[in-house]
Amino acid sequence: MPKLSGFLLLVTVSRPISWPLVALLFLIGFVISGAPISVAVVVNVFAVSLLLPLIVFGINDIYDYETDSVNKRKKFAFHGGVLEKGNHGLVSVSALAATIILALISALTRNPSNILVTALA
Repeated sequence: MPKLSGFLLLVTVSRPISWPLVALLFLIGFVISGAPISVAVVVNVFAVSLLLPLIVFGINDIYDYETDSVNKRKKFAFHGGVLEKGNHGLVSVSALAATIILALISALTRNPSNILVTALA
């Protein structure tokens, strides 16, 4: 992955192409639950869509560094690229922060099943 600013790096690591899919999956669960729409739910949709991919793909990129380095597909940003070792700390701390933020936003919904599913994700 080329040298990028911290924010742009985190956006790239989170694979923006995945954001709508995560939102869609969350909204399917929301519709099935029959829960009422609220500001907390709307904020939760956006937070899950943007932060969960950062957590999942970021941690994956850190742990798969060795194999990603030899994977020819990882030369392109669509596949995530190779997360340089010098960026592992930023991504790791950002994933932890994103996890805490998601937990807090989920708690705002006061919906036990939402809190549980977010925690499991």
